[in-house]
Amino acid sequence: MMDVMIVEDEKIIRLSLRKIIESEAAQTFRIVGEAKDGQMALAMLEHTMPQVIITDIRMPVMDGLSLIEQLQQRHRAIDFVILSGYDEFAYAKRAMRLGVTDYLLKPVDPAELMQTLERFHKRWSRREGSTGSWIRSLLVGRQLAQRVAQGLTALDADQVRREMALLHKHMRDEQDRQISLREHYEVFTGLLGEELRQREEWHGADYGKLAFTEDGERNLHVLEDFLLAGLEDIRVRRNWGAGLIVNRAIQYVETYYRRPDLKLQDMADDLSISTWYLSRVFKAETGQNFIHYLTEYRLQQARQLMSDPAAKLHEISEQVGYAEYAHFSRVFKKYYNLTPSEYKRFAGSAERVR
Repeated sequence: MMDVMIVEDEKIIRLSLRKIIESEAAQTFRIVGEAKDGQMALAMLEHTMPQVIITDIRMPVMDGLSLIEQLQQRHRAIDFVILSGYDEFAYAKRAMRLGVTDYLLKPVDPAELMQTLERFHKRWSRREGSTGSWIRSLLVGRQLAQRVAQGLTALDADQVRREMALLHKHMRDEQDRQISLREHYEVFTGLLGEELRQREEWHGADYGKLAFTEDGERNLHVLEDFLLAGLEDIRVRRNWGAGLIVNRAIQYVETYYRRPDLKLQDMADDLSISTWYLSRVFKAETGQNFIHYLTEYRLQQARQLMSDPAAKLHEISEQVGYAEYAHFSRVFKKYYNLTPSEYKRFAGSAERVR
């Protein structure tokens, strides 16, 4: 059973197409959706996956060719039948550039429609023999794409190279099955594109450079070079802004150090960056990790407060971000080899001597 969607702004034509399909081939084809424009079709396609879309060329809101372009960018494996009039040759030429070769002139001839759909059915029947390979390719591709994206975000070139080597091996191992190298490649780049579009640093990347060429396995080397070049570009941009990020992080500590639950994650969220990256640049710029820096800053503030003879130690510990005095006392002694009370007493004696 093949699922079909009809996208046509004229209701009478949608009803006519449905009637032809349901009366001529109800055992082979099933209508799973009808939309009056491309935008409505895209919304429906979030919840259904037809193998065939029959679409008018000219429609309001979003025309049929724009719909096809959107779906091809998302690497959706769908066959298209275009409905066109005699006066729409310019649209037909654009459709040819998109790789669509099946047209039906209005008014639609039922026999021509059924011949077109039968041709699709035979093609998909051949594809079904490779379903297991496709599922395996999607699962492996998804895992590798996620790990490559993680390596790119972490600026870990070695991880990217390792995952690309695994991808290369996977494609070579699968080539003797029913999926071509090109199909493997396009599945993977589609999945990787989905991952990278979620990462702001990759929004401006020129993905057009990754179109498959007839150079075979060289496409994988081009892809790897593209990713590593992007990684280095991001590394440079991050380093350029690292000082500013750390300055803002220090300001955050100075503002919120009194909060007992202050964490690196809080700062990272405020700065809209990952905790991993913030931790790395903070250590690189200050020479200390975040916890060490926060602790030292709190203890410095505590020592200043202790210069007031009337200040109570348990109140000071709360004012600098320690909910429990016992914890504050342990940390203080670890850093200064004195308990807070000893330090306060010595500090008071030194002040009286001056």
